[in-house]
Amino acid sequence: MEPQSEMSSQARAFYTTNELALLLNTSPSAIRMALSRGGTNLPPRVKRGRKWIFPTLAYERWIAELSERAELESRPRRGRGRPRKIAA
Repeated sequence: MEPQSEMSSQARAFYTTNELALLLNTSPSAIRMALSRGGTNLPPRVKRGRKWIFPTLAYERWIAELSERAELESRPRRGRGRPRKIAA
């Protein structure tokens, strides 16, 4: 269990489905639909009763991983495909 001082320094420990929808600029129904389909494109989550909650630290790590992945994919690839013709 975490000490009380660490818990008070965090604003929130979890995000709700509605709060996650606001952060991801989508609708809560889109989040629920993605959850019903397996939620592979959503941050790590915990089911509490009938509701899903998303730990804030896991969400932040997930966002950081997405931005790293996007940065790597945006780099130009070389040596793939047909070579270009050189203008003579």
